Amino acid sequence: MHNLRLSNSIGPAPIFDLSSLGNALGQVTFPAPRIPPLRQQPKNGRCGAPTTPTPSRHRGRYPSPRVTPSKHSVADEQAPEDRFHAPDFQKALSDARTAMGGLARVLGSSTVHVEPGSVIQNLRRKAEDLARFECPPTRTVGLVGDSGVGKSSLLNSLLDTRNLARTSNNGTACTCVVTEYRYHGVEDFAIEVDLFKDSDLATQVTDMFDDYHHFFLRSSELDDDEKKHWKDRADLACDTFQAMFRGRFSISFLQNRHPREQTLATLLAWTRDMRPRGLDQPLVVRTLDECSKSLMSLTSEVDSARPAAWPYIRKITVSLNAHILSKGLVLVDLPGLRDLNSARRNITERYLLQCDEIFAVCFTGRAITDAGVASVFELAKQAKLFNVGIICTRSDDVNPDEARRDWKGLRAKEIQRLVNAVNRAKEDLQDLQEQLDDLRGGSESDSSQDGGSVDTLIPLYRGLEKARFVNIFWLQQYLIQTRNALVTTRLGEMYGGASPVKVFCASNTIYWKHRDGSPREKTVPFLELSGIIGIRRHCIGLVSESQLRIATSYLRHRIPDLLGNLQLWVQSGVTDSADTERRKAVCSTLDTLEQRLRQDLTGMTSRPSSLARKLMTELQAKILNERHYEGWTRGATMAGREWSSWHHSTYSAFCCQYGNHSSIAVGHHDWNTEAMKKMSDDIAPHYLSFHKTVGAHLNATLASISQGLEKACHDMELRLGAYPHAIAPLEQTLMSRQRILEGTIEDIYSKFYSSLETLRTDALSGLRTSYFGQAMEGSYREANYQSGSGSWARKKSIINGKLGEQGLFEGLMRRLRSAFKELVDALQTDIQSEITESLNVVGRTLDMIRSENVAVESEKDPGFRNRVGAELRAVVGTMARIREEVDSTERRS
Repeated sequence: MHNLRLSNSIGPAPIFDLSSLGNALGQVTFPAPRIPPLRQQPKNGRCGAPTTPTPSRHRGRYPSPRVTPSKHSVADEQAPEDRFHAPDFQKALSDARTAMGGLARVLGSSTVHVEPGSVIQNLRRKAEDLARFECPPTRTVGLVGDSGVGKSSLLNSLLDTRNLARTSNNGTACTCVVTEYRYHGVEDFAIEVDLFKDSDLATQVTDMFDDYHHFFLRSSELDDDEKKHWKDRADLACDTFQAMFRGRFSISFLQNRHPREQTLATLLAWTRDMRPRGLDQPLVVRTLDECSKSLMSLTSEVDSARPAAWPYIRKITVSLNAHILSKGLVLVDLPGLRDLNSARRNITERYLLQCDEIFAVCFTGRAITDAGVASVFELAKQAKLFNVGIICTRSDDVNPDEARRDWKGLRAKEIQRLVNAVNRAKEDLQDLQEQLDDLRGGSESDSSQDGGSVDTLIPLYRGLEKARFVNIFWLQQYLIQTRNALVTTRLGEMYGGASPVKVFCASNTIYWKHRDGSPREKTVPFLELSGIIGIRRHCIGLVSESQLRIATSYLRHRIPDLLGNLQLWVQSGVTDSADTERRKAVCSTLDTLEQRLRQDLTGMTSRPSSLARKLMTELQAKILNERHYEGWTRGATMAGREWSSWHHSTYSAFCCQYGNHSSIAVGHHDWNTEAMKKMSDDIAPHYLSFHKTVGAHLNATLASISQGLEKACHDMELRLGAYPHAIAPLEQTLMSRQRILEGTIEDIYSKFYSSLETLRTDALSGLRTSYFGQAMEGSYREANYQSGSGSWARKKSIINGKLGEQGLFEGLMRRLRSAFKELVDALQTDIQSEITESLNVVGRTLDMIRSENVAVESEKDPGFRNRVGAELRAVVGTMARIREEVDSTERRS
């Protein structure tokens, strides 16, 4: 333990290295420790050694473990404390799947199910699907941060897959590509690649070429700040072209004096020629190492002789069997919002608007001043997002000497106390080692005369060594948790606002050093200290509410729907002659009921069929009729005049940042937001009222669907007196189908509301990818290319000219109307599609009574029908018990 390091931060030489602590603690038994109170002192001597150690015959310095204990398993980590993850509810799900599996086996125990057009074949497939039930992905968590802050390592830890998301040799992430991680329940890995469209690539190549050319031709006309801005973009262009066109490109090609159109045409031709081929199908690999290498080849430059793929890639999706993903999560690695590549930066902005939870990732030691974190919270403020947290990496990178100087007071005293305890333990061990060395060098009689022997001192050595390592752990824990608390508090003050901000601190180093250690009891304290387990638990907890709703529908509606159909199938094979004689009248009644139900739910005058038209009428009345183009244009022009009074260097800096920037001279400003303030002030209040009205229409539509199905059940009960044994299973099946349809439509509504919020952000915010931001993008770029004499006046003319355009705000309103129409048309189509599917299912259920073929099939194999009937009764009993247990748990919660 000599000359070892606690931290790799620059500063005074540290006292010890905690990196090897886990190996030593493999021999130590202690509960998961907490920060010791400031008054606590080591017990039983100077370093906490036990006074009566357990005897041992072992004479070596490092005793070997006597057993091979179990290792940590992610699946055994404590689940979030909620109803969905409660053991009773999970057991109910497992029992239900088992019951469906048994039912499927019985339904396949006859040759009836293999005959063409077999009804039982369809019912068997449904049972098999229900036996394989898994909650679908319901929540997306985005991890966004600048390059090199540890996102890839963090993802590896959360996924519990070592080195899947690779980092480059210098420790920075290789990816500048959006990468999704999704679940699939097999042991292989699937990689899907989404390439940029040709038009998108053409825009990127053109912009990069213009950026380089501007710097190459105009650098002598630029001031220092402008020169740095354009040099960064010129370097980006060169690096990207070098990767895209390897073997053809050289810097001299960009520096030729050929006409712009000629050089650009060559670059665009190369883009088409060297576009990656063979990526339209998923790549499936068997091992983690193969997957990691495949990702590396897609996201970095591993072959200097071939063009790189990453400049052409918009998004990568990796599907794998990871515990955290199996719970319904999608994890996404996103480039930072300060990425110089505008296309990738804008992709991140759009993606963040779709995420259910966002984490800005940064180093713990730089979290307070991290500009990447600030940019994420600035976006959240503009887009009115309240789902943003922070994950601070490298929480273990803390030096005790520096911490003692920085923290002072009681914290500094506690650090010194823990350091002293470790140092005393080190001295005691050295003294005892010298005694052991002397004893081993002398005779046994000399050992007895000195009052000690190797056999008696070895247990004492073990006790001292264990206590020393525990003290080292306490020191590391105190340093990490104390700094975590300080950083968390400060970040909460900076970004908390009206609601507290979630902050987590993590050490990927600690996690992987102890992930595969044993026994489990000795590694868990380190894994908890790493913070990874806590982050994983939090992320899994995000899906609980939605997964509970889906799973409850499975237990209460989807399984009963199948059981009701099976009961009708069994009954169809045991009808007597009297039933056969009355079948025609019953079939006529059922035909009438089905026709009426279809008319109520899908007719031209039904609410679902007129929903889109009514919502468009509300948009016109509450939003579009409130437009005041002249006033909005005057407001934008006045804002532009104010900026025009600034110093030319300040004005230029804001242009370079597309209007969103901060300087010492004028503070922070967002030109887009300020320019559209009058419009936003006019529309925002009406938008709230509009949102409520939309909600009322959606609720009325859902109520009309429910009423139609309830009326059908009521009419059926009145008119099927001649077929009483069919009423109960029919009612059960129709009620289950009603609840399933209601749940599906509520899901459609949820997605629509999310899209409506995104539309509000697009229409009323100043984000770079909003409607206003996109309208201003070209003007900012044109202004940025101005340099030399008179450039300031030209910049102002370009920006102010755009703000004063008569059609600027008219174009925004047209885009709003067009986007909303697209949303409501898709909403109506989705609802009608689900209604039609449900009505078709209802029709097939009614066919259990109406169709002669069903009766013939059921009568064909009486023994099989009896087995199905017996299994059906058993499953009905099992589900009744399961539902009672679930209801009881719900009442207690």
